[in-house]
Amino acid sequence: MRTLYLISILSLASCGFDNEGHLKTEDAPINDNFQNDSIGELSTGEWEPSNGCYKNPVINCFGASLGNYLNAYYIVGEFNTFYAFIDNSAKRRYTKSELERWFRTIHFGYEIDFTNRINQYGDYGELVYITNINNTRGRLILPYVIENDSAKLKLASLDKDIDNQLERDVDTNISAFSSLKEKLIMSSFEVKHVNPTALKIVLPESLHFGSGKFELSQNGEKSLNELVAIIDSSHLKLRQIMCIGYADSDKISQRTATYRDNLDLSALRASTVATALSRGLEFPLNQIRVQGMGEQITSDFEKHSARRVEVLIEL
Repeated sequence: MRTLYLISILSLASCGFDNEGHLKTEDAPINDNFQNDSIGELSTGEWEPSNGCYKNPVINCFGASLGNYLNAYYIVGEFNTFYAFIDNSAKRRYTKSELERWFRTIHFGYEIDFTNRINQYGDYGELVYITNINNTRGRLILPYVIENDSAKLKLASLDKDIDNQLERDVDTNISAFSSLKEKLIMSSFEVKHVNPTALKIVLPESLHFGSGKFELSQNGEKSLNELVAIIDSSHLKLRQIMCIGYADSDKISQRTATYRDNLDLSALRASTVATALSRGLEFPLNQIRVQGMGEQITSDFEKHSARRVEVLIEL
């Protein structure tokens, strides 16, 4: 059995909120595809597609479309390989055992022939197949998304079969998501598509924190209120929000600080933004994930902007 090595960029302090809204922290690393531009949760015993030859949903390295490829592994009952081609969002929402139970109950063991690719929105689209079940011809639509250089099944619900997995309003949502990105850029927010249904928002300089501080300044509150208003006006139903805090290398004064170190400080900054987003967007606080990165500074930021928070939102 080939081994899957999955990597997460967020490997420092992680925290969230309990049901009463209090910040809770953990020292264990988080492995979560939502914030990772490369690859996902750590696991062993599964196989991960590589080298980009699975990126084309119509024809992969073995000359088969995504649907034909999945169908072949369904027929022989090979769940681990099938699992590698399920999108990361579904892997976050459901456990592997839940996905395997779904896999064992779906009806996908019949002849399918690829005919067309439709509704393309960047890395998202749908594949159309002609099916043959007991000498009766029909049509199957399989939604896909390109992640980690591989085409994967976009799995929306375990209450549905393979056909029409994705909600019919997803096209509208993805279009609105692109519009939201443009509005944020026009308002001086730096925005990057993590995947077709996830955005990373880097908060502007007005939202950078003072040395050793995790409270919002007056300008910071104004900018954060602007962010809330823009997101709220998009009328998108968000599945997940995550706030990631950073700190610079300034030493902490143990006489005056209410936290241990810069790792704690970065998590507190993230939690400050999370609390404001929860209140403004009416999004449950205990469902917002918070990550503290400490003094880790990525190559695209100078030291003076290290006191920042990034917000990740996903449909």
